[in-house]
Amino acid sequence: MVTQNNEPVEDADEVKLEIWKEGDEEHETIEAAHIKDGVYAINKTFSEKGIYNIIAHTSARDLHTMPKMQVTVGK
Repeated sequence: MVTQNNEPVEDADEVKLEIWKEGDEEHETIEAAHIKDGVYAINKTFSEKGIYNIIAHTSARDLHTMPKMQVTVGK
C-alpha cells in the first residue's frame, strides 16, 4: 500500500517492483497497477524455490521511496 501522511495515494506517478532471486545478478522489473485505496499490485509466478528480494520503486507527489523486502518461495 502506498500512503502519504497516513492517507492512501491513488495517483502515484510510478510504482515498479524490482525482483531477483538471492545470489542472481539478473533483475526483473514489473510495473504495478493501481487497484484501489492506495494498493498497487502485480501478477508474478516464481518458477524456482528460494529467497527473493523485492524493491518497490515508488514515485508520488515529488517523493521517491525504495522499500525492500525478502520473500521465501517454497520450503
